[in-house]
Amino acid sequence: MSPDDVHVRVAVGEVRLEYRGDRAFYERLVEPLVVATYARGESGPVADTSRETGDGQEADGQTRGPDAPAAREPTGPIFTPTSPARFQQFAGQVGENAATVEQRIMAFAFYLWNYEREEAFPLARIESFFRTVQEDPPPDIEGRLVDLAERKRFLEAGREAGDWRLTPKGVNYVKNRLLGAAS
Repeated sequence: MSPDDVHVRVAVGEVRLEYRGDRAFYERLVEPLVVATYARGESGPVADTSRETGDGQEADGQTRGPDAPAAREPTGPIFTPTSPARFQQFAGQVGENAATVEQRIMAFAFYLWNYEREEAFPLARIESFFRTVQEDPPPDIEGRLVDLAERKRFLEAGREAGDWRLTPKGVNYVKNRLLGAAS
C-alpha cells in the first residue's frame, strides 16, 4: 500500500463496504455516499469502521483524514442509488477519467440509463448527483446539458419537457472514454 492509499471497512445497517485504493478517489466519490447514508439515518448507526493509512496505522476510526475538508450537509435533494454497491463499483470503474463536469454528467447519465434503467432524466436528477458527491451543481449546468446535446450530440431532449436522454453516441463515449470499454 502506498502512502496515498487507504483501506476502509464500513457497515451501515445492511450495507457493507470495503474499499482499498487511492485516498483521493475515496474521499471525492465513495466517502460522500457513505456519509450521506449515515447522515440520513435510514440504515442505523455505523457498526464497524476502520481506516488504515499507507503505513498501516489506524486513523482512530475516523472516516476522514486529518487534512480532508469536513463533510458538509447537502443543500437540496441527493441521489440515492437503488444499489449503493453497484454505484460504488461503477464509480471505481470511471475513476479519475471523469475529471470534468461534462464527463461527470455523462458518467452519471450512463449510470442512470444502464443501471437504474431510466431512459430520461430531468436536470434536478443531475443536480442531486452533484450534491451526493458533495459538489455544488455548476451554476451553468443547464447550458452544459444543452452543449452536450447540440454540440457533442451525447444527449438529446427527452419526451417530457425538461428531460434529457443519452444518445447512442453518448453511450459509446462513456463506454470507450470513461470506462475504457470495461462495461
